[in-house]
Amino acid sequence: MKYLCSDKINRRQLEDIKHPRQLFQTLREMGLISGQNTQFLEELLRRIQRYDLLTEVQHPKLQISDGVKGLIKYLKDSYKKHYENFRPIPWNPDVSLSLTKVYTKLKVISNDRKQMFKIGELLASELDIFRQSESGEHARRIKIDGPPAMGKSTFCRKLAYDWVLGKIPQYKLLFLLEMRHVRENASDLESIIFDQLLPKDTGITRQALHSYISVNQNSVLCLFDGLDEFKCTDKSKTVIHDILWDKLLTWCTVVTTTRPHECDKYLANCELYFTIQGFSPSDAIDYIHKYFTYINKVQDAESLVEELKLRDVKAPPSKYPRDSDSKDDHRRYDLLCNPLHLTFLCLLWEVKACLPTRMTDIYKEILDCIIKRYCSKHGIQRSGNTLPENLKDEVRSLAKLACSLLMKGKMIFDTDKIKSTMLLNLGLLVKDTGVSKLQVENICFFYHKTWLEYFTALHISNIIDNSDTDIRSILQHIINKERQVCIFLSGILTHRATPLFKLLIDQVQDKYNTSEDIFSEPFPLLTECLVEAQLGVKYLTPYMPDRLIIHGSSHGLQFSDVDVAVASETGLGLYGILEAKDESLLQQLIDILECKNGVTCTDHRHRCKHLILDTSALSHDTLAMITTKLSNSSLCATVLEKRNM
Repeated sequence: MKYLCSDKINRRQLEDIKHPRQLFQTLREMGLISGQNTQFLEELLRRIQRYDLLTEVQHPKLQISDGVKGLIKYLKDSYKKHYENFRPIPWNPDVSLSLTKVYTKLKVISNDRKQMFKIGELLASELDIFRQSESGEHARRIKIDGPPAMGKSTFCRKLAYDWVLGKIPQYKLLFLLEMRHVRENASDLESIIFDQLLPKDTGITRQALHSYISVNQNSVLCLFDGLDEFKCTDKSKTVIHDILWDKLLTWCTVVTTTRPHECDKYLANCELYFTIQGFSPSDAIDYIHKYFTYINKVQDAESLVEELKLRDVKAPPSKYPRDSDSKDDHRRYDLLCNPLHLTFLCLLWEVKACLPTRMTDIYKEILDCIIKRYCSKHGIQRSGNTLPENLKDEVRSLAKLACSLLMKGKMIFDTDKIKSTMLLNLGLLVKDTGVSKLQVENICFFYHKTWLEYFTALHISNIIDNSDTDIRSILQHIINKERQVCIFLSGILTHRATPLFKLLIDQVQDKYNTSEDIFSEPFPLLTECLVEAQLGVKYLTPYMPDRLIIHGSSHGLQFSDVDVAVASETGLGLYGILEAKDESLLQQLIDILECKNGVTCTDHRHRCKHLILDTSALSHDTLAMITTKLSNSSLCATVLEKRNM
């Protein structure tokens, strides 16, 4: 560093300086640095790329007290104890895996203003989310989303464990906070920290912690895990919202995880947005071998890898299969890239040697395994696959309780609501003395939110034909607020799911008729439910409009909801449509709309008769190609040079 000062300090003085303290003393004597003047020092630190020291200079810190030192030690010991290894299957203590091999990678969805990432970039390490610009800046509000059970919580635990190992030295404190346990009336971050993380005899007061965090915000990292599970009347009036929107603790780094399509408006202030990719085929192979190694059944690992054809998977298939893709291949890939679902597949292969291709079937088979294990352990006789009536009643009561909780926006309940020890001993529920370290309570919750959702769907499937139940309001609620329940319900009911599909299609039609963003919810939910229910286009064609609007874009063609849904179910992929630039894809669309080439509609009266084309963003070549195709079709096409949609 001293040679960077050659324009300020003469050569003889530089040669006499042997220690950094001598350099700083000389600079102070020359008036170049002082407690109030750090501009020259900051420039030196930038030039040697010591951004960690630069941050400390820019934001001076309090002396770390014994109380804070004790807090740091307690948190590191706690994270190491709970996160070094984890049990992916709570009811099976035989399987314990290293956290370092389970977390999944992140893909960049949107960049910050400093453009430190490339859109679509796959991060090599979870620590890359803290990447710094040349000036030493980094994003302070980061959003990470991923489908249910994709590994969002595991990712947070991995970051906490990295901090324990000293891999994130720029942060002196890391708080991993589960949003489902945050009280709606929490007044500040410190109250949440004390409630979730700290014991009664902690060596630091709330005021001392508040003072340290306030003055040392640059060195504090908060992980808000599962914002979609934060149940409250109005998130915008909570301390969590104020932190996310920079109204509090502006200089703290906050990483928030959530499911897709949820909490978007509360996370709109985030500078960076990543999505969890899940396991690659090679990751899945490695995970399978580790699972079966722990239970001493190594031979089963290779047989499962062969059965899943993992070594044949070169790239993920399109979200909605084209003719060249197998739908089973698509569903299999979806399951194997999901850590929890892959764990369930390992368990089912170990116990039953079966491989379901639908998420709903996985949960159904796992529940059966859990109950069989319970019956065997307690000497309860089963007649084939039939459950004794008392156990059926217990499962129904748990499903009813789950539905009641979710309809009220709750995930945690008092233990006294469970009257049966059987339900507590299955392994699906976690019994606790309360999340608060300061206030003892007897509470229960499902060990993973997907089980709460599955049991809710199970209950709704039992009452959907009950005329005494206002089933429409229940279905409307889950469509608006609990999309995963809709997917499970579709998988359970399949052909009996007509009431759900009618409501979904009604909402899609409302957006279509009002020219809203037709690719937003609930259309993606409708297509996912169709795939999970393994139903075809016949559920949509009766509702197709006579007039169809096609939007042009610089990326090709973008078609309306009905086009996408019909095409998805007849082999033309959703992504294929959005990227359609070639004649063959356009011809397939026309064939679909005209019910040609093997595409059968249940009611030809609902076949599209009119097509309105917006050409404002299409090239001349693309327009010429489309015009030729349309002139050879029986569709009545209206071409608009400009249209405000």
